[in-house]
Amino acid sequence: MSRAHIPPISTSGGGTLVVITEWCPREAFGRLQGVPFHYDPDLWRRPEDLERALRDAHGLVVRNQTRVTRALVAGAGSLRVVGRLGSGLDNIEVEALRERDLPVVWTPGANAEAVAEYTIAALLLLTRPLDRWAAATRAGSWDRRPGLDLAGKTLCIIGYGHVGRRVAQKARALALQVRAYDRNAAPGLHDGHRFFESALQAAFGADFLTVHVPATPDTHHLVNAHLLSMLNPGAGFINTSRGSVVDETALCQALDQNLAGAVLDVRQVEPPAPDDPLLMHPRVRHTPHVAGLTRESSIQIAVRVLSGVAAVLAGKRA
Repeated sequence: MSRAHIPPISTSGGGTLVVITEWCPREAFGRLQGVPFHYDPDLWRRPEDLERALRDAHGLVVRNQTRVTRALVAGAGSLRVVGRLGSGLDNIEVEALRERDLPVVWTPGANAEAVAEYTIAALLLLTRPLDRWAAATRAGSWDRRPGLDLAGKTLCIIGYGHVGRRVAQKARALALQVRAYDRNAAPGLHDGHRFFESALQAAFGADFLTVHVPATPDTHHLVNAHLLSMLNPGAGFINTSRGSVVDETALCQALDQNLAGAVLDVRQVEPPAPDDPLLMHPRVRHTPHVAGLTRESSIQIAVRVLSGVAAVLAGKRA
């Protein structure tokens, strides 16, 4: 059954205590331990229905589409906990929850392996464009232009947290040379990789750039024209972090000038407009914010979040 056709589920038992507004693996529902809940994976699309559902709710569980704003929280007077099915909180006004002393249950790093695997797949796609070769061959072409080896190329990793560390490990197995920058890592050798004092220094002379940083004021447009100009001509770019990290106008210009291609899983506006320049650009491959979305990671995240929400409602620590 596709997500677009998943029906709502409501359980009884003294009123709806937990409202789940986006897709959640049903294998995790048992972790609510008998707590009544209402599951509607399309509720985030209907703001008025969402506000109505939260009037008497004690728990709210979202993914990345539901905007947990100050106004939404203000209308949920009985709310005691918010769960976030994912590794970031940029769709949640955390300060509004803090003012109400409402805890947030989330799972930083839980989908790191999935994102790292996606990143390696994107690197391979940039060097061996199987999708385009397959489409051209199906259309009757037999164009045998060569791809590129990954071995010996240089990969710049910006952000060396849960995901960045795993990407570096996998890149090393593919004989890539890793250059890295993380604001919490001193310049020098760490894990066998060279770390630099700035993102600009790390990107200089790299064949590929991948970013794994959260959306904060400090990372807004971290990937800009200056940074992209540091890369080798014909370089590739991958973004699985957040759309706000990239100056999209600068990226579009770089693709016309010195970049060979980009793989973008996240955008500033999701989904992008049909006439979006990057969406139409022939050197860009888009995916719909799915880098961390595997069956295994989704179940693991949901189990942890729903268990934590149930624990809070039972008066325990998440």
